[in-house]
Amino acid sequence: MSLFGREVAGRRHIDGLDVLRTLAIVGVTLFHMFPERLPGGYLGVSLFFVLTGFLLAYTSKRSWLEHRFRVKAYYWKRIKRIYPSLFIVLLTTIGIYQFVLPKAVAAIRPEFLSVILGYNNWWQIAQNADYFTRLTNASPFTHLWFMGIEMQYYLVWPLLFALYAFLDILVGRRAGLFVLAVFALGSAVVMPLLYEPDMDVTRLYYGTDTRVYALLFGAVLGLWWVDHPRARLGKYRMLLGYLAWPVLVGISIAAYFIFDGQSAYVY
Repeated sequence: MSLFGREVAGRRHIDGLDVLRTLAIVGVTLFHMFPERLPGGYLGVSLFFVLTGFLLAYTSKRSWLEHRFRVKAYYWKRIKRIYPSLFIVLLTTIGIYQFVLPKAVAAIRPEFLSVILGYNNWWQIAQNADYFTRLTNASPFTHLWFMGIEMQYYLVWPLLFALYAFLDILVGRRAGLFVLAVFALGSAVVMPLLYEPDMDVTRLYYGTDTRVYALLFGAVLGLWWVDHPRARLGKYRMLLGYLAWPVLVGISIAAYFIFDGQSAYVY
């Protein structure tokens, strides 16, 4: 098995992403189970954002090169992937609450709508719902805030990809990557600019504008990877990749134990 990728049933599969998904899932899960022991496990969400941006850009570029990218098909695929499972989770949870805590169901309804329509992160900001102080007394849908950011990103991605494709054709591949990288850096700067000492970090933690940089950086990597497959990396870059992999994964795991979500240096 290759760290970088292989062909599976005619499709390109990047094995290293499976490890990163596992790392993200373990971090988030243990964070909610043992927040005091793993205060930085929430960083797994940021890793999910990078992976989402990477895979979305990677598949879009490959489909475009094969003349298969269609906006209508893109949106329909997103709907089919998100809503069936989401409705099952939401309706099952509400059904259980109806029997266990029937009075809480009425309070859940506005949040339910925000989840379905993809603006739950902004809804929680409006509620001043601090993520780190609500871990033990939270709505069953609190942790779906990240889906709001992803759904908003899914909505605008065809426009971003169209801009990239336009620059790719008109100027060159590096131009499109450069513009997306500038967007990513611009978003990354928003968070430290908005941060103030002793502030409630809810707005920074949930905000689409302060979080989209991870998705955009992932997109830049995904688009770059299509144009630089493993076969064209060369043995020295391959060796560097194998050496960097355990180091970077180790740093990520260490961050799970160190980066408290309310510490100033995080923002």
